[in-house]
Amino acid sequence: MKKNYWIIVAILVLVIGGWLAWPRQKEMNKNKVAVVEEEQNEKDDGELTPEEVIARLSEESEVNGEMSVEIVSPGGDKFAQSQARMYKAEVSNQPTNTRIECSWKFYLNQYDTEELYEEMKPMGGGNGCAFTETFIKNRGKLRVEVAVKALNTLSKEEMTEAKAERNYVVE
Repeated sequence: MKKNYWIIVAILVLVIGGWLAWPRQKEMNKNKVAVVEEEQNEKDDGELTPEEVIARLSEESEVNGEMSVEIVSPGGDKFAQSQARMYKAEVSNQPTNTRIECSWKFYLNQYDTEELYEEMKPMGGGNGCAFTETFIKNRGKLRVEVAVKALNTLSKEEMTEAKAERNYVVE
């Protein structure tokens, strides 16, 4: 009987304690909601609406001087056949609101005639494009060309184009 008495007293204390604490908890939750709403309102002041983002992206791209491209890798003038090489082109003066599209052509002169050996179209990103490949399996004089197009990010319209060329010897 004493056990039941203490269980009933414990349940009664919990019920009374919960009943007294509930209004305070309700008040605290109201305060938390008010603080969160205030923080969200402060953050919203610096954010762009979807309409503003589209308007900014669809604005005419600006060209700050003429876009140019340079093949910066592989370095040097010679490399071994079947050797993994990173081919990298860097773009200067890329128009704003554009993305880069690259087209690489590799011409190999093995037997006194230059022939198109390979074409590659890797994705461009940032201020250029790069890829690593081992496809040059023959010896000879290699001429590498890259054509870079700057395309408007929304309309995909070509804004400008630049080309670069570099020569190597494959041993």
